[in-house]
Amino acid sequence: MSAPDQITVVGAGLMEHGIAQIWARRGHPAWLLAAHEETVSSTNDRVRANLTNMGQQGVALGAGADEILAQIHTTDGLPLRCAQGLLDVPAEQSGAPNRRLGR
Repeated sequence: MSAPDQITVVGAGLMEHGIAQIWARRGHPAWLLAAHEETVSSTNDRVRANLTNMGQQGVALGAGADEILAQIHTTDGLPLRCAQGLLDVPAEQSGAPNRRLGR
């Protein structure tokens, strides 16, 4: 199975923004769906802090932080994103191992 062009992740917590960060580092657009505006607004700051820390630890990021962050989008538009892309439901939210649903 080939990698999707984009990914949608339900939630924007530690695990979820980490999933989006991995996809964005590989050059794929990633959408984070958050229930609360506070979470949405803090996502870029948290990802930037992660990327900075990874760079300081010697991890090759493959791109600059701004380029990676440009691939991560946040929204609370769950129905729209589910209709447009791949939906990744973390295990703790679905009660099962990660389930991927998509086109």
